[in-house]
Amino acid sequence: EEEKAKERIREAQTLGKTVLANANPFTEKVVKGRQELYRARFAGFDQNAAEAACHYFKRNDIACMAMKN
Repeated sequence: EEEKAKERIREAQTLGKTVLANANPFTEKVVKGRQELYRARFAGFDQNAAEAACHYFKRNDIACMAMKN
């Protein structure tokens, strides 16, 4: 649900205030078959910052994947 994705964004922002200081949060709708999913995402990182943020979140048990837009 989109609201759950937004809640994950808020949780990540609370936990990672420093690593997300300049990031832009958004949700992304994904359709898999008949199911609609929403991803919680952040944009505005260079490669090194994205990898550092993911490393930080993974250490804190939050799944993360750095992707190039």
